[in-house]
Amino acid sequence: MNRLVYFPVPGRAEASRVALALSNLEWEDIEVDGAKYTEMKNKGELPWKMLPVLQTANGTLAESSAILRFAGMHAGLVSLDAYQAAK
Repeated sequence: MNRLVYFPVPGRAEASRVALALSNLEWEDIEVDGAKYTEMKNKGELPWKMLPVLQTANGTLAESSAILRFAGMHAGLVSLDAYQAAK
């Protein structure tokens, strides 16, 4: 099960939430508060010490653009044609 971890606001994770909702992936939206974020950061659970992160079976993805690319590929939103993908 994939877990998208972010604060309970749209922010940097909203586009990934939409793409994940359109994908065929099983995923869970994990909302954290400031205290939980600090705890995760101090435990070294955040690759770049920031949110959002997507926890997958293969490891944790960090940075909203990387998460969006991952979710977009699974949702069929990214063309395999390089030019079209760039557009």
